[in-house]
Amino acid sequence: MVRQGIRKADLAWALGIHPPQVGRLLDLGHASKIGSVEAALSVLGRRLDVALA
Repeated sequence: MVRQGIRKADLAWALGIHPPQVGRLLDLGHASKIGSVEAALSVLGRRLDVALA
């Protein structure tokens, strides 16, 4: 977000959620749903890959 110049408010608008919810997504101690994290990463042009070995 910092490198791309995207603020929490920008991400919230793109996701259609309230800014405090973005704060919770960024809080590693909060149990965010994986779908929400994946959606946020998609807005940032990233994707989430999970692999089990």
